[in-house]
Amino acid sequence: MSFSGEVIYATDEERIFFAPMLPEDVREAAELVIGCVLDGEADTVIPGGVLAASGFEEGFVKIDFLYVPKRERRKGIGREMMSHLKSLLLNPEFGIESFQCAYVKNEHTEDLDAFLTAMGFEMDKGAETFGFLLGDLDIPEGRFQIKGGLIQELGALPARYFNQLADELRKRYESGEEGKAVYIPLEDRSYYDPDYSFLYIDENSVCQGCALVSRQVWGFMLEYVCCLKSEGTKTIMALLSALLKKGAAKEPPHTMLRLSAVLKSGGAMLKLLCNTEPVLEGVAVTRVFQA
Repeated sequence: MSFSGEVIYATDEERIFFAPMLPEDVREAAELVIGCVLDGEADTVIPGGVLAASGFEEGFVKIDFLYVPKRERRKGIGREMMSHLKSLLLNPEFGIESFQCAYVKNEHTEDLDAFLTAMGFEMDKGAETFGFLLGDLDIPEGRFQIKGGLIQELGALPARYFNQLADELRKRYESGEEGKAVYIPLEDRSYYDPDYSFLYIDENSVCQGCALVSRQVWGFMLEYVCCLKSEGTKTIMALLSALLKKGAAKEPPHTMLRLSAVLKSGGAMLKLLCNTEPVLEGVAVTRVFQA
């Protein structure tokens, strides 16, 4: 089945036409919007679908939102919007290496998962994901204070501190000593949100720990938590406390903080910090199409 209409790149003015289909946070964050305009009755037009994307400067395209109303599905609208996106961006001047879409795989996203599979997006990673609403958190004051050292936002510190930690984690990962804790290398510093990610600097001005989040359209993903000092649990709790307190104070109450089962210990600590039970949302997956 086909559709009667056209797929367009939406200018700033044309985005208003598709606004009812886009969540507010996506409308604000999207760098590019592609939409489908369908022929309606009596020479009118109606929105038939929308795709929002961002992240072009990082060498990949992040698909933040993709929606086609149920009554219009299986007519080729989603496929046409995706093809339009690729035709716009698969140009050497953009340097795009891949298209990525991260989402929680559950009963609400079965159609999206099937669509991306049909479009050639391969599974990159997946793990059970748990979520908290920042507005639901009850964070006690004065707990988990560190004695000595400093906990500070990533963006408020010189890059050398992050690089210290990244180098040490890489060394430990590559050494792979049996019986030692498994440390996974960090992403590039720019991947993490500079205002809500925190580092721990010890008394000798060495970066020994972190609680790192990435910003998403729905809130934050807790990406990495660690402390390299022995008996570092209290430091990790202090890092998470700093992150949560700032998030709860600065962000809207509906802002979500998510973490994967890979960070199960981080989830237990969050529960202890906030007296809030995390909700199992499904499996957080990332699908990738290599350009």
